[in-house]
Amino acid sequence: MEQALEENKTVTTKEEPIKKKRLDYIDVCKFIGIFLVTYCHIKEKGMDVDLIYSFHLPMFFVLAGFTLNVDMPFKDYLFKKVKGYLVPLLFMDLLSVLVDLGFILYYKDYSRITIQYFLGQIGPIVEQNRINALWFICALFIGILASYPLIKIGKKYKWLILLTFAGSLAWAIFFNNFAPGWINWSFDTAFFAVPFIIIGYLLKWVVDKFPIMMKGRLIPAGIGILLMGIGILLAYIALRNYNKHLALQAI
Repeated sequence: MEQALEENKTVTTKEEPIKKKRLDYIDVCKFIGIFLVTYCHIKEKGMDVDLIYSFHLPMFFVLAGFTLNVDMPFKDYLFKKVKGYLVPLLFMDLLSVLVDLGFILYYKDYSRITIQYFLGQIGPIVEQNRINALWFICALFIGILASYPLIKIGKKYKWLILLTFAGSLAWAIFFNNFAPGWINWSFDTAFFAVPFIIIGYLLKWVVDKFPIMMKGRLIPAGIGILLMGIGILLAYIALRNYNKHLALQAI
């Protein structure tokens, strides 16, 4: 009898939730990207800084597209992105205000603590107009939200996604040339984010379709070096002829 009960317990026991497998190479790419961004902000000028600026932001956008999942309902998708991007961003913004307030209290400069002071601190957080080095998260967040319906609609027809890529890139270039200037929440840079996010999604589709692309280390490394070389060449041409490229939007 006891043995039967034990067997029944074994059968009715809930299965352990399946943990999502992390892609180590994605984490490595993000680490390298964060390191390069930090390096550029410290050094500020130099040919190496120009070269890094030519791909470090697009790299984050491509990685976001590579890991994009449009199979979930938009409500769940939105909640996940707000939790993953917006909440940490606002937390860091508020933390910076608290740190600034802490220095005021430390130096006993109490006369600065006024209503105008708090409005001056909270206003930029609401506007999100390049208030700190995390501004690109706004562009990434808006770009990811905009990419969801575009990829969802064209999921079965890759040519439609390619058409969307061309259209979004054309609009980004058009806006950058005829309506220069920053927009709150980095909508202007988000226009550039969408094409790169779509590239990342298509790259993931290619990798799934042709597993040999990720077989071993030499093939993906060679593809990565080739694409990086093309990106650096295009960035150099843009920098030489027009004195600007994507990263200069943030300066």
